[in-house]
Amino acid sequence: MSHGQYAKAKNNGAGVMPQRVQVQIPNVAACASYHCPNCMNNIFERAVRIFEISALLSPIGVAQPAEQEVLRCTHCGLAWEQTSLRKLTAKEREDLVAEMKAKQAALVAEKETTMQQQAAAGEVVETLPVPGSLAA
Repeated sequence: MSHGQYAKAKNNGAGVMPQRVQVQIPNVAACASYHCPNCMNNIFERAVRIFEISALLSPIGVAQPAEQEVLRCTHCGLAWEQTSLRKLTAKEREDLVAEMKAKQAALVAEKETTMQQQAAAGEVVETLPVPGSLAA
């Protein structure tokens, strides 16, 4: 007698309700995460890619539509199969974040330096339209 048959016999033939299993994830930050290969974003939403299977490849010999579940990046919008996503460990992710912050800080510093040089040279840094009431 299999387990399912035993459970039905023990409960007078009534089906046994499946129990919900809760999985405890100790620390999500310590787990490896998947990132978009295009923009390195790690937030995705489920999407469905629809395509047609040709009659030659179809098991019934007739062209038919088929579906494939993919993950769409919420930042750049590209759709990826889970196998093509980039998997990063927690250490690699920290290094990537530090590198991106350093690049951003360098770009901000470069922009400020350029603006200061233009202001020191007497160049107009930014022009705004003058309202008609002040121009007169």
